[in-house]
Amino acid sequence: SGGSCYGGGCSGGSSYDGGGGYSGGSNYGGRTATPEPEPEPDPNPMATLRPVLKALVQTEKYFGKGRTLLLCPFTLRGIAELESRMSSKDYCPVALAMGWPKFPNDPTQVNRGKPSCKAKPCAHWYALQQHADKQGGVHSTALCSPVYGREDDDDDEEDGRERELHALLADVLRGIRAAPVQTFGRKADEQAFSVVIPWPPLLFLEELKRDEKGQELNSSSLLLQAFKKHGPVTGYPIYCPGFQGRAVLEFRKSREGLEQAKAFLENSLADRESRKLRAFQSRWVNEADWNKWKSQSWAKKLMKISVEFCQKDAKEREMREVARMKEDENQRLIARKQEEAAKATEEKQVAQAEQERLQVELTQREAAEQQVRAELRQKEEELRQVREVSSRQGEEHQRRGQQMSQ
Repeated sequence: SGGSCYGGGCSGGSSYDGGGGYSGGSNYGGRTATPEPEPEPDPNPMATLRPVLKALVQTEKYFGKGRTLLLCPFTLRGIAELESRMSSKDYCPVALAMGWPKFPNDPTQVNRGKPSCKAKPCAHWYALQQHADKQGGVHSTALCSPVYGREDDDDDEEDGRERELHALLADVLRGIRAAPVQTFGRKADEQAFSVVIPWPPLLFLEELKRDEKGQELNSSSLLLQAFKKHGPVTGYPIYCPGFQGRAVLEFRKSREGLEQAKAFLENSLADRESRKLRAFQSRWVNEADWNKWKSQSWAKKLMKISVEFCQKDAKEREMREVARMKEDENQRLIARKQEEAAKATEEKQVAQAEQERLQVELTQREAAEQQVRAELRQKEEELRQVREVSSRQGEEHQRRGQQMSQ
């Protein structure tokens, strides 16, 4: 229970029935007043919330220069902030329409209703914009995933309300900072950079700070050492006149190099949004930069690069097509190798079967030959026995003839 008052300075008890309905009563001067009518759900809560959200995100906490973590306004703590900025007659119908707690600032009442988001606090404005775009499905390629930790993720109506709320927040944030629509899963939208890019990818860095050892990044080796995790192939410090914290980074002339350059831009933008100590500015080198540097002595080595300026989207399509063709070729090679391996296996199996057949035939032939030899030996033995019998009979006959002649 908690105290509430509609339209006057009174105190009393109120309750939330757990099913989305509110009831409230008031007591004035010791007399029981007529129960106030139950509020109806706001038929257009988004229109009611828009000016409140706009006022909230323009406060020092959100829009200032501090390092405070930013809450999504539709988490429990965020709803409490919204409730503190709205009158009861405005907040209660919105809370009823959204299923939010009627008294989000009262620990005993927060379980009567639930927030529309359970995301963790965002580190900076940019992260909040990305969260709103992602959950609101702002970009056409964004997949509207449900909020993690929800027990009723299958509730299409609640998921729809969540998407609408986050889409509203994304629209309000972009309206204030003119931020571009974010692509799901990316740290910065590519539209924040020039649509014309140099090829190979070249990035122009400004406001470079000293490294951890206090050294200026005024040589190619120091630049590569400082940014080696981002994949540049070389760096060109700019001396015009002297080193003033400016340089050019060159990336590989490939799809991987282009992705590394884009990631570098996104990270540097995120660092500046979060106001990191050594944040710097970065952008694509443009034709005006290139033409200006042609006459400057520091750029002699840089000018040895054959550079063309092209549309980023066209180059990305070309790189995707090259990657697709390469992948197709790899798949063909894999299929060919698999086919050759299958053919070799089949030939091996055929050869093995033939060898086994020949072995069986040889065994059978040897067995037949052994049987023939056995039969021959048996016949020879029989002939020998016949010859012995004949010989004995002849000898006996001759002996008898001799006896008769005597």
